[in-house]
Amino acid sequence: MIKKAEEDGTLDMLEEEITGEILPIKVGREQLSELIVNASKPQLESYGIELIDVQLMRIAYEGVVEAKVFDRMISERHRIAERIRSIGREEVAKIRGRIQRSVKRIESESYREVQRVKGEADATAIRIYASAMKKDPDFYEFMRTLEAYQDGLRPSTKFILSADSKFFKLLNEGN
Repeated sequence: MIKKAEEDGTLDMLEEEITGEILPIKVGREQLSELIVNASKPQLESYGIELIDVQLMRIAYEGVVEAKVFDRMISERHRIAERIRSIGREEVAKIRGRIQRSVKRIESESYREVQRVKGEADATAIRIYASAMKKDPDFYEFMRTLEAYQDGLRPSTKFILSADSKFFKLLNEGN
């Protein structure tokens, strides 16, 4: 945001808005003292008084005006603080967005890599099975049958087999 503000010239406006700079003082204490002396000299000469200098010790507002000035100052500081918070929230949102995009990209690349590795592993397993099946189809059928039994049968499984069932024969011959 700051780079963009520098490019389009709004950085100064943004900085002023955030810092709440007060307009430059055109007439300070010294100039005000001079103005008072210059305005008062002609009027005091008629009384025989020569005014040399005026020193301002304190410039104060009336109580009601002073309270309003302080209220304005407080509300201005609140506005500036809210603007800074707003800019912070905007930056947080941008950072979180970048993080989410990075996480999604990393997750998708990881998923793609996992799928590639799984595919290669499956291809290797299929080649091994095909090679084994070519060498001894009966052994391969036997192994697949055992795998099916292992996956299908649990310790609590109960079943009734006929004496001419292949499964019964396999179990009976295994003893």
